[in-house]
Amino acid sequence: MDMKKLLLTLYFLVAVIGCAKPYLPPSEGSLASIKFINEKGFNHIDTGNSCATRRQPEVGQWLKVRANKPVWIEQGFDTSQLPYGIACVIGYRFTPEENTRYEAHYILNGVNCHIELYEILDSGKNINITMEIQPVDLKACWY
Repeated sequence: MDMKKLLLTLYFLVAVIGCAKPYLPPSEGSLASIKFINEKGFNHIDTGNSCATRRQPEVGQWLKVRANKPVWIEQGFDTSQLPYGIACVIGYRFTPEENTRYEAHYILNGVNCHIELYEILDSGKNINITMEIQPVDLKACWY
């Protein structure tokens, strides 16, 4: 990749990732924990399913979320504004249970992607969690 393409890629990644405000976890009430796992791309967490309430969590760290209330999550990778760029974004919703830990894995293979959401048990076993997939309009909040 030449320097011009590298700079353009970095510019668009910063533009996309930089749009969301940092996530501030709740400190009281019924809580659950979630960890985002992905090698590249972005994560957004939302408690109101709107551009104004979208937040950007840390990757690879346990985060507190409100339990027993829906959480909207977007995970993806977007370089579609570049020549030969791609966009693979998945939005989904689930309701975390109190005192439960979850891992959200974003997996990108070429131009295809998928999400794996697990409940993490103390025994070390992972239980696959069913989620409601939501359509994601990339232009709605970013452009």
